[in-house]
Amino acid sequence: MGPKQKLITAIVIALMVLFLSMFLSYIPCQTAPNIPNPQFKWTSCTLNPDTQITGIQRLYFGYTPAIREAYAITFTITFIICFLILLVVFKKKRN
Repeated sequence: MGPKQKLITAIVIALMVLFLSMFLSYIPCQTAPNIPNPQFKWTSCTLNPDTQITGIQRLYFGYTPAIREAYAITFTITFIICFLILLVVFKKKRN
């Protein structure tokens, strides 16, 4: 598998994970009621904007309340992990 194929495969896998994150609840986030001095609790969330509940604060990855940034973080982390795995698994052996 060439480097271009590894890159394309990693991008496709990252896009699939990003798409699935809109339906499955596996993105780590902190949630709390929308009150002064909230106590956040770790849980898993979806990145579906239609499931956003008014009155609940969410910090995706414990870092950002913006869903657009959570999309970017999800894609970037997944891409890097997949690309590194593909580099290790399909490494050319030197004689």
